[in-house]
Amino acid sequence: MTSTPSERLSFLLSYLPSVRTTLIIDANLNALGTIPFVFFPHRSLAFIAPGSAINPLSLTLIRWFGVGAAALSVPMFIAAGDKRNTRERRLAIWTVASVEAGMLMMLGWQWGTGGTGLKEGTEGGFMACLVPFFLWRVWVLGSSRVKEGRED
Repeated sequence: MTSTPSERLSFLLSYLPSVRTTLIIDANLNALGTIPFVFFPHRSLAFIAPGSAINPLSLTLIRWFGVGAAALSVPMFIAAGDKRNTRERRLAIWTVASVEAGMLMMLGWQWGTGGTGLKEGTEGGFMACLVPFFLWRVWVLGSSRVKEGRED
């Protein structure tokens, strides 16, 4: 018995975790991932910037970035809390997706123009890390799993 491509895709998608579960995992990883930026900014910057670029201003800005990134976890935790809050879940995903879209555009522009003060290839590495999460959010926003509240 052969199956249609749509049936095969539905079968594969049935093994994906629920949107709620994914939001909880994403929010936790996001919150934990900001700890180095806030508490160990010098070490965080050492991975992406040459030593001469690390100064009090860059340390302050990376801490602010860490706090802002941690704050993005809050809407994800709230949206993951109740199975019925599809509207809030979509709003949380839109919020994070819009930040990621802005970051991807800025990183692409900086990568193309150069002169960012970052180590060679850092922008491309950041983009490679962000793209899968961004694409997942776009897919979820267009998916009937969230639109119809069937994500669990």
